[in-house]
Amino acid sequence: MSADDRCSFCGKRRDQVAWFVAGQKGVFICDECVALAAQNFHPPTGTDTFAAAQRILDTLKLNRPS
Repeated sequence: MSADDRCSFCGKRRDQVAWFVAGQKGVFICDECVALAAQNFHPPTGTDTFAAAQRILDTLKLNRPS
């Protein structure tokens, strides 16, 4: 990994987050995206799972560096 690596989901650099998990072929996910995904993959009973997935996408789009 290098300092130029970015989260494949939100685009933050390694120095902007607490930690990265490295996947295959240069894919990374940061601690913030892991936390966001964990909240939304285990929604309360009766929650619309499509709406939960849409919230993840909307949040990532808003937080993506330009």
